[in-house]
Amino acid sequence: MEVAVATQLPAVVQKLHLPGTVHYINPRLIPHEEDELLISGFGRMVRWFGVACCIFALIIAINLVTDGVQALGISVMSDLVARATNPLLAVLIGVLSTFIVQSSTIVTTVTVAAVGSGLVPLDLAVMLIMGANLGTCFTAQLVSFGLFRRKQNFTPAIAAAMTHWWFNFFSIFAFFFIELLFHPLTRVSAWLTDALLGSPDAPIPTTGLVAQVVRPIVRAIGVEGLIGRLATPALAATACILLGILAITLAVQLTTILFSDIMAASSRIMLENSARREHNVISIKNFLVGLGLTLMTHSSSATVCSVVPIAGTRSISLRSAFSIILGANLGTTLTAVLSVFALSGDFSAVAMQAALIHVLFNATGVATVFLVRPVGSAIISLSEFSAAQSAKAPALALLAIIASYTLVPALFIAADALR
Repeated sequence: MEVAVATQLPAVVQKLHLPGTVHYINPRLIPHEEDELLISGFGRMVRWFGVACCIFALIIAINLVTDGVQALGISVMSDLVARATNPLLAVLIGVLSTFIVQSSTIVTTVTVAAVGSGLVPLDLAVMLIMGANLGTCFTAQLVSFGLFRRKQNFTPAIAAAMTHWWFNFFSIFAFFFIELLFHPLTRVSAWLTDALLGSPDAPIPTTGLVAQVVRPIVRAIGVEGLIGRLATPALAATACILLGILAITLAVQLTTILFSDIMAASSRIMLENSARREHNVISIKNFLVGLGLTLMTHSSSATVCSVVPIAGTRSISLRSAFSIILGANLGTTLTAVLSVFALSGDFSAVAMQAALIHVLFNATGVATVFLVRPVGSAIISLSEFSAAQSAKAPALALLAIIASYTLVPALFIAADALR
């Protein structure tokens, strides 16, 4: 019988074939490209629960890093915002300050306060907000580098993260000159502010279920909690950053393993379907998924960083990941508008205008990708090229990325200070 033949296979030979599959009924080694893992319904449920836990841990970790960098860098960031004296410098300060605190929302809030106090004019505030959009891309790139030991996962993951960067880069490149010449963002946002903010003294409170769950945990662990009681403020902040980075790396690695199991049998079908739709640069369905997730979590970083490791397993195509990231970009601006409605007093109008500038900036970029197909195709191609180059030397790529957020803006700021 064929079964008897199968039982005679030496254990050593079977071990040599791992992690591939040996067909024991008709003994043969299954080729890697044909290998599929079939898991039970219970096993799939357990793995999905593990993915949900990893994503929750990822959100906690991102907020833990933010808690640490805020404790170390919020005063530095406030000083940087006040140094914005010309449009280019304002963009670079927006990039650097967002890199320091890892939150474009915080940078926008400080920018609003700076405008209200007369430190920064509104036209430079527009540039600061543009730079903040680019600065917030680092978190997703950092998450992708958690997979650098697995080239087959790292390349698509960094490609997905780079779509976020290239989209914001192109948006800044286009709007920088248009805004300088014609001020469309400032003018349209002023008109919308007058139309929307009829009663500045009537706040509309907004809440988020995820934020209500995450913040108490971060406070219990972070600078204000356990870590803060065990060390000095500076050491506690540093410990929060390191712990958060470690947790991000572990969560990404585990998510990759779980998704590889879950999608083993169906990933080829999904990729084939994606290939059939390659003429569509972005998917409206996936765009709405990214938008909805960001509105629920109140964090575009959480949405984008959740997509990156999934893209790393090739369970979704790069174009699908790009669609979700575009939705996250727009979702975070709408969240900012809702939070502005909770303000009252002298800063309400300028806060609303700054938030609407953020919405208009991202919405116009998304609309351009929707309507002008070569733009989206160029972003995809550049992201794939960037990923291929990064995969050749991950350490150098990471150093180059960090330098682009820190060294380049710092040199321009220092040169301006010496003039």
